[in-house]
Amino acid sequence: MRARRAAAAGNRPARRSLVSFVAVATAVAMLGSSLAAGFLRHRYDTGPAPGIAAVGKPLMDGEGALWTATVPHAGAAAPRHTLKVTRGCGDLYRWATSRGAVPRGTAAVAYSVAAPADTSVVIEGIRVVKGARIATPRGDDVGCAGAVDPTVAGLPEPDRLDLDGRSPEKRVLRPVRPGGTTGGTLHITTRTCWCEWWVELDVVQDGKARTIRVDDGGEPFRVAPPARRLASGADLDVSAPVPLSRANGDPREQGGVSVRGYPDPVEFGHGRWLMETQRPVDAPGAIGGNLDVAGVSCARMRRAVTAAGGITAGHTTFDLQITAPVEAVTVDAAVHIHRVWAGTPRRHHYGCAAPGWRDDFEYPLEDRGLYLDTLHVIGVPGGGSLKYDPDWRPEDGEGKRILFSNRESLTLHRRPDRWSRDIFGGVNAQQATFSFSLEVTVTLPSGEARHFTVDDNGEPFVLAPGAEKSPPLVSEEYREVHRR
Repeated sequence: MRARRAAAAGNRPARRSLVSFVAVATAVAMLGSSLAAGFLRHRYDTGPAPGIAAVGKPLMDGEGALWTATVPHAGAAAPRHTLKVTRGCGDLYRWATSRGAVPRGTAAVAYSVAAPADTSVVIEGIRVVKGARIATPRGDDVGCAGAVDPTVAGLPEPDRLDLDGRSPEKRVLRPVRPGGTTGGTLHITTRTCWCEWWVELDVVQDGKARTIRVDDGGEPFRVAPPARRLASGADLDVSAPVPLSRANGDPREQGGVSVRGYPDPVEFGHGRWLMETQRPVDAPGAIGGNLDVAGVSCARMRRAVTAAGGITAGHTTFDLQITAPVEAVTVDAAVHIHRVWAGTPRRHHYGCAAPGWRDDFEYPLEDRGLYLDTLHVIGVPGGGSLKYDPDWRPEDGEGKRILFSNRESLTLHRRPDRWSRDIFGGVNAQQATFSFSLEVTVTLPSGEARHFTVDDNGEPFVLAPGAEKSPPLVSEEYREVHRR
């Protein structure tokens, strides 16, 4: 729709001119998005800014906070696949933004400015401008707890601006050499503004002061005040991105007790992941640029493999977050094996390791390792092996439970408004593919018990075998190159 409106306004030549800036394309690759063309607008009557190009792109809140937005279509609940923890929040964010979702409370933007080949440019100021009031957005509230966009990792800290009048502008000094680019991120906040907004950059070129507008492909960005609470305390504390949708039910919280857990293919302490697919994937080709920023290349590869149907292989760690209104609770927890696939056809392995990854890393003793192939567990207080038999087959484990917390008394850590505690563990599979969920019971000192099932939005998590005992047909592992 925006493209059609822009075309109708006669902006096609400007777009073709912008595409010609190879430097902008390089900056866009660094930001991990194909940014829409920015239209140049100027505060003073100085004429066009010759050769300067600026582009902008909305992002999730890239600081690990809670990104929330309202999709302004009543009854348009987020599809289930966009809410899978194992896929992160990218699917939900793309679904919401494609439907005109309005960010609530905070908004983040990545931008890039390119100087012409023969002239340097100096950015001297950044300003957020409030536009027209928008209608109150109504529809499905969606969000992501722990929202982080790894494609902007390594960039400077965001410039923080406020639409409520407290800090609407910031003085900076950022030179851009001839033919070069500079970029960054902006973190915009509001508690009162139901409004359109955009960003203005004060630049100096050839001694002349100019103002460049950064917006969303020629249209203003939008924001509304914060929505009512969408996530529980456990959702906010857990470090993995957790997709949320009010239309599919509020986060599970019972009597002040909440439990949230997630599996992560990154090996504990390693910064290395391994995934498996049914068909080959050009994972390196999907990275989208020769990037030296730690964590970005691996994150993009993982996104490409996940989009191709990839599932975690060999090992996954989990962080089980428990919150309660009291300091001490008793916890029973187990991994429930739902299904086992032996001889699975998924035989293409792809992996990536961040700089500094060590092959000789040893897991700490307090890590609770669960080995699904033998129903064996290490490190559970009051627990131990449920079964260890060299003749036992993985298929015999269907429907079984492996304890990783057996009537364990936990002292929770004090938070400003609650008590919480993490239980870390590792789940391993080497001979077959397993689907599993986490079953947790939290008992309060009063004797009240709360029961929780932790899964992937109603479906079990899935873990494929590693390469040690079940060699794949194709195995490609890469290590990021990190030069500073």
